[in-house]
Amino acid sequence: MAMPRVIIFIGPPGSGKGTQAMLLVDRFEGYRHFDLGRAIELKVYDPQYQDDPVVRTERERFEKGLLTTPSWVQGIIREEMERIAHSGYGILSSGAPRTREDAEMMLPLLTQIYGDGSIAVLHILVSKETSIFRNMHRRICKRCGKALLWSQENEQLTYCPVCGGELVARSLDKSDVIEVRWHEYEHLTESILPLFTAFGIPIFDIQGDQPPEKVYADIVKALQGNSV
Repeated sequence: MAMPRVIIFIGPPGSGKGTQAMLLVDRFEGYRHFDLGRAIELKVYDPQYQDDPVVRTERERFEKGLLTTPSWVQGIIREEMERIAHSGYGILSSGAPRTREDAEMMLPLLTQIYGDGSIAVLHILVSKETSIFRNMHRRICKRCGKALLWSQENEQLTYCPVCGGELVARSLDKSDVIEVRWHEYEHLTESILPLFTAFGIPIFDIQGDQPPEKVYADIVKALQGNSV
């Protein structure tokens, strides 16, 4: 099969959606990564919006691990996806859609822009134990946003190996918040999968408990038309 113009990653917190999307950006030309979680985080912590009551409400939800309000977040999704598309790139989407409402807005929009048969879904499966461990041990670069997964080799690093920015733990990566995020995923995001099927969009199940390089190899194999 031809490479789809839009690749949507669906998976629980800590499944490696963003990591794998960045690996694909490096391998395949013509794509941009849209990280919804990162886009929301930038919006709710932007100093120019801190007096906005809507943004304050969404920040409270974000910090508790709850999904932000669909009508609000859909504005971010639409704006960013149209910007990427109008720049001539395909989209690697991690974190969007998160709800059925998001998907019902996104899928017609993306089909209108890129055409029928242009979308594929990568459904990354990980255990709850893996999700919690990865989230509690990962750090994010304050400068470039790269997520650094835990390993014995990098556990002492304090600066990003890519750009030299400071590595920090996210406020979301606490055990109680992760539990909430996992619950939100199970009850809201995973239920979108039948909608993709109804739209005729192929879904590839990828085992995400494996090492990142093996997950990546399985993703590339799936996208190039082979069975995983």
